[in-house]
Amino acid sequence: MIKEDKMPPSRVLILVWGGIGNMVMALPMLNAASRGFPGGVLTVVVQNATMLSLLEGNDRFVKLTMDSKEFSGAFGKLKLIKKIKKQLPEVTISTVPSPKIRSGILAILSGSGIRICSSQYGSHFFNIKVEGKTEQKHYVYRNLGLLKPLEIESDSVEYGIRVPLKYDKEAEEFIKNGNISSNKIIGFHPGAGNRQKRWPVEKFVAIGKDLTSRGCQVIIFGGTEEAELVKKVAAGIGPGGFRFIGNNDLNSTLALINKCQIFLSNDSGLAHCAAALGVSTVVVFGPTDPNICAPEAQNIRLIRNNIDCGPCYRPANKYKCNYYPPMCLEIPTDRVLMEVCELMESSEDVR
Repeated sequence: MIKEDKMPPSRVLILVWGGIGNMVMALPMLNAASRGFPGGVLTVVVQNATMLSLLEGNDRFVKLTMDSKEFSGAFGKLKLIKKIKKQLPEVTISTVPSPKIRSGILAILSGSGIRICSSQYGSHFFNIKVEGKTEQKHYVYRNLGLLKPLEIESDSVEYGIRVPLKYDKEAEEFIKNGNISSNKIIGFHPGAGNRQKRWPVEKFVAIGKDLTSRGCQVIIFGGTEEAELVKKVAAGIGPGGFRFIGNNDLNSTLALINKCQIFLSNDSGLAHCAAALGVSTVVVFGPTDPNICAPEAQNIRLIRNNIDCGPCYRPANKYKCNYYPPMCLEIPTDRVLMEVCELMESSEDVR
């Protein structure tokens, strides 16, 4: 805790680890920090540039990316540390989940006197470890809890994602050029960071065929590394299935997701984005634990198999199954389709 006789910090460094999903789950904490230090200097360091798309138009943060070409190699890392130290951070906060050693080294090299982390992910480099029942909480609330030692208490889940107007116009052009009816657009994301989290392709195809037979248009989303997967799903669906491959600028993807009535996805960063944008979202969960890392928003449907061995994924444990698909993803299409159709009926009143 900050001692009473000391001034509250005015320069704070926040480390966000992982990918898009982890960044979305850190946004409420970043926004709470912005409100809590209205005149302070806030620096956020992320692992890849795509994550910073979620802070587009937000000028409250000094933004740095670990995987930037500028910071590649040993000399590049020294340059990153130099840039961080130039911000003169008094406090460093490492969000959850995080790599214990790397986050600790970066925190101590930043020069900040106060270094805060979750007790689960802490190392001896941190001098404040947030304890208690936070280990059982969702990552969103555990991140918010990291601000308590700085006397900032908030349970407000505000994502504040701003999609620039030019990307919204691009999304409208995509819909127009594809002759896509804007009344019933369903978004699919059949990908995920790990294959063991992916519901089988044929399941997405079956649901896509059913939805297009009902007059829906299905846009299949994916990154460049998922292009073949997206192509396979679109080809399987046939007419009414459209491909969209995003790039490192996430804003184009966000703008098009925002045009969807429903978004069906595996446990992925795009599922978190859709939910944070207010799109009704159905998420198929496999080995990960929805109690700690599901999209945290209204109008979300989570589907998983309650089997004895799951959820088996933990950052230090990885997956127990070495075959595909794992038993936890043996979820019938009828069950998922029912959730999608129910949300379609209610989504207009919710958004």
